[in-house]
Amino acid sequence: MIRINHRQSVRYIHPSDTKTLIIRLRIYLAEKEGPVKCILHYKNKDSWDSISMLPSVRTRNSKYYESEVKVQDNKTIEYYFEVNYRGKSIFLGENISNLGTENKDSVRSFKYEWFPEEFFETPSWVKNAIFYQIFPERFYNGNPHNDPLHTEEWGGEPTRENFFGGDLEGIEQKIPYLVDLGVDAIWLNPIFAADSNHKYNTYDYRTIDPHFGNEDALKSLVDKLHQNGIRIILDGVFNHTGTKFWAFQDILEKGSSSPYKDWYYIYEFPVRINPRPTYECWWDVPELPKLNVKNPEVKKYLLDTAAYWTKEFNIDGWRLDVPNEIDHDFWKEFRKVVKSINPDCYIVGEIWHDGRPWLQGDEFDAVMNYLFRDNVLDFFARRKMGPIDFESKMGILRLMYHQQVNFSLLNLLGSHDTPRVLTVFKEETPALSAPLSIDEVKKRMRPAIIFQMTYPGAPMIYYGDEIGMLGGPDPGCRRTMIWDEKEQDLELKEFYKKLIKLRKENPVLSSGSFIPLLAEDEGRIYSFARKLGNKIAVIAINAGSKEREIFIPTDELPLKKRAEFYEPLNQKTYCSKNGKIHLPSIEEHSGLILLTDHL
Repeated sequence: MIRINHRQSVRYIHPSDTKTLIIRLRIYLAEKEGPVKCILHYKNKDSWDSISMLPSVRTRNSKYYESEVKVQDNKTIEYYFEVNYRGKSIFLGENISNLGTENKDSVRSFKYEWFPEEFFETPSWVKNAIFYQIFPERFYNGNPHNDPLHTEEWGGEPTRENFFGGDLEGIEQKIPYLVDLGVDAIWLNPIFAADSNHKYNTYDYRTIDPHFGNEDALKSLVDKLHQNGIRIILDGVFNHTGTKFWAFQDILEKGSSSPYKDWYYIYEFPVRINPRPTYECWWDVPELPKLNVKNPEVKKYLLDTAAYWTKEFNIDGWRLDVPNEIDHDFWKEFRKVVKSINPDCYIVGEIWHDGRPWLQGDEFDAVMNYLFRDNVLDFFARRKMGPIDFESKMGILRLMYHQQVNFSLLNLLGSHDTPRVLTVFKEETPALSAPLSIDEVKKRMRPAIIFQMTYPGAPMIYYGDEIGMLGGPDPGCRRTMIWDEKEQDLELKEFYKKLIKLRKENPVLSSGSFIPLLAEDEGRIYSFARKLGNKIAVIAINAGSKEREIFIPTDELPLKKRAEFYEPLNQKTYCSKNGKIHLPSIEEHSGLILLTDHL
């Protein structure tokens, strides 16, 4: 028996821009119950219109259907649903139970209050961007004259304390590399003055670290990046400072008489760093005293700092470090300040879990999508789940956020805080009868890259992943970038470049709606589609260890009876007929991207 459900919550209805509503219907359907067609009927101004709904999420016990509705100037939209199932039409309105009714005349429409001025807007450029994360100290040494004392030879073994001389001039000199790769946005780990290689312990928020350069070097870098169509995001570390920060140093010197004593959470005076700190620290690290951001003086100082770098250096966004450890009121103020200077500024928080508390339109535009990373690596690398569970978990993740947030999330496979993605595939894939060669490991990683580059949200590459760099958790993941092409995996880099180029040339892969198609645990086969206007892309992935013949169902796609699909990676053409695309052979650990406009 079919059951249907709709509620007026964000999961089921919300504006995605000032003229568009996302409306969803949930179908609870027993397996093998047969095809379902869903129609949304809605009143636009004074007339009723109808639109077909396409599947958007499939879980183990239900499927969500979705429509985008262009809304006129009226403040209220009325709507109800029709489900065609086993030759019958079942209707759902606000007065009907989830079993629906066959009596259309008894249906009372849902009514939704529409306030375009309250729309949650995210920067439109983000969904089309390819991000590249750079750990400045380890990317390239462009000016040896600003190196720290005891700088070690490039390529040496990284520790949490040593230096290799990477700087802002080095990044500027490597802009041609970024352009060639296809990158159009970079995120820099902290660049403000600090005595560490990571710079998360600043002693001056208003100064570029002298070993990275100076303000002129940053301005030059920003200008050259923008001239090459690349945006730049800075890392904001506003939860804590280093112990050499000028306000903390004043407290150490003057104790309770310091005018800055309330800038931190001091337990007792005199202040001691060792053997046990007498102040609150980030994760009990004595070198990272926590700021009292609720103090109006501290709040003003930090907001003025954000305004300074945003306005004076024309940056394009902020990545915010451990924002969950600062109260929401601060981030609300932060958004107002930054967006008043640059409405297109991208604000993304380092949240490792559910980001909804920060994604209600008054704080962040997006979060680092670590939940995406967890699911992707659990499926493709660690093999902790099959395609059916993977499809369900990814669908539930999309349902958590507004549509415009989903397109703005920073989809990463690795960062400076995680083992490198290739290392995860090498060391965390379940053991086989014989150890895998590094070439086999890279082959197993490729479907995950295909998925990352064809999924909603902004893909992010951690520097060096594109050339096959290895490294465990910090400090192993923070090795110096390999610039000798003889030591780079050029084949893997070309694979990244092809996928990046394909995504940029086909907006359907960055802006299209998501449609689940096929998930088979046997053989580890997974397929989905993206749709934008009259374009459809079908992505077919074989995450298994054997070559497979695949039949992808297309009966829920708005296609001609016979549609041609072009596969650019292998330059082949496939046809869909009788509601299926027949792929005679997909080799193990690979994927295909099929493109068509035969709607």
